[in-house]
Amino acid sequence: MSKLLQISIVAVSLTAVVALGFFARYVFVGADPESDSRDSPPTSAQIFELDGQKFKRWAVPREVPGLKFSDPIGRPSLLGGFRGRVILLNLWATWCPRCREGMPAVDRLNAHVAGDQFTVVTLALDSPAKAKAEAFLRQIKATTLRGVHAYSGGWA
Repeated sequence: MSKLLQISIVAVSLTAVVALGFFARYVFVGADPESDSRDSPPTSAQIFELDGQKFKRWAVPREVPGLKFSDPIGRPSLLGGFRGRVILLNLWATWCPRCREGMPAVDRLNAHVAGDQFTVVTLALDSPAKAKAEAFLRQIKATTLRGVHAYSGGWA
């Protein structure tokens, strides 16, 4: 085998390995070779701060876990039953001071924006939840938060 043929085979092999590396990076990391997903947060989420707390806003809606709870009538329900709607899932309890302070604001928010596309789901964590939670909602004169969703404990 001539020296020129050996050099050509090595050059073609190296070119193929480099091309395969770029192709693998494109498939696993994405089209932008400057971004390194190991060092930076996912580009699909925007992180913002509100009142000293950090939140993540996803560009594309994500699947929610199959949280089990009972609806205001007492029937078993899943969070997936609200598919297609934007929901504010408010986990609260009557024994939680911050929850008690925030519920009037949640009621006002629900009064302003609730409709076919948006709803507030108030998930009471009290035990037994329904009686305590309904008494509390009457006490704060909640006008739009009728019926209590009670946590059933578990995932679907």
